[in-house]
Amino acid sequence: MELQILGQKLPIRTDENDELAISVMRIAQARIEAAEEKVAHSKLATTPSHVLTMALLEVTEEYVKAKQRFEEFKADTEIKLDRLMSQVNALHSKKKK
Repeated sequence: MELQILGQKLPIRTDENDELAISVMRIAQARIEAAEEKVAHSKLATTPSHVLTMALLEVTEEYVKAKQRFEEFKADTEIKLDRLMSQVNALHSKKKK
């Protein structure tokens, strides 16, 4: 397997299963290509390191946003679960009386 950065091939080795590795490589290559486009339209020097840094920053930003959304979802779910358990307990208490 390999990634291509500004026409340069970068061989990648992994111990992960083929399906996961292929999926990761496709996403990484798409991010690299998007970063190449952005860098090409800027006045900055275009180097493989710069392209990889841009791609890494974008992936990291998405990860942080996804983690924040998950934490918000988790907190909201816990609140809803607490309310539901309170309702169940209230109904259960009424049946005992």
